[in-house]
Amino acid sequence: MPEVVFVDRLRALGADAVDIRLGLTFLAAMDRARDADVLWGRGVELNKTAPWAFTPAKTVRTSLTALARTLSAHGISQRHLTDVAAWRLIAESLVAEPDSAVSGVIYEGHGHAGRLLEELAMRPSKGPGRFPLLSGPKVGPMWVRMQAYPGGATIDDLASIPVAVDVQVRKVAEYLGLTDTAPQPEIDRVRGVIRQAWQ
Repeated sequence: MPEVVFVDRLRALGADAVDIRLGLTFLAAMDRARDADVLWGRGVELNKTAPWAFTPAKTVRTSLTALARTLSAHGISQRHLTDVAAWRLIAESLVAEPDSAVSGVIYEGHGHAGRLLEELAMRPSKGPGRFPLLSGPKVGPMWVRMQAYPGGATIDDLASIPVAVDVQVRKVAEYLGLTDTAPQPEIDRVRGVIRQAWQ
């Protein structure tokens, strides 16, 4: 899996557990509708040449222009405005809320699966959530799992995390005869059925 290769390469470079979980967090937010192998490989290069981008306290002190230039130059951002804004908001949330569940799993290596998903999904009455691009029905569970493996965090009640349903999981569920959702073309309409079958 690309994130496992990413972690192995970061460890070889001397990264500690917190560095690894921060890297997993920021890159998981970028990992949508793209070649994951390429993204995670570029994440290693970003960590080598601009490690500050993975350090929330340094990221929030960096101008958005410099952050955008760095993420774009390394091929990390794809939808540049959305990606850079999400990266910055995630960093700001981690700095502003050191006692949050998300901060706890990253910095202390321990968390509760349900609480993590709840916190990712929290939204103010206006504006984006505190952890944009990490709160979706696919990415949220994937991020929690990544914090445990390969991130090394201890997460209570990990079995309660729903399967992150995407096109590939849907195909596997169909091929194994777990579901028959083929008549419905939109995955969003059948995600719950597929998740329940796996659960």
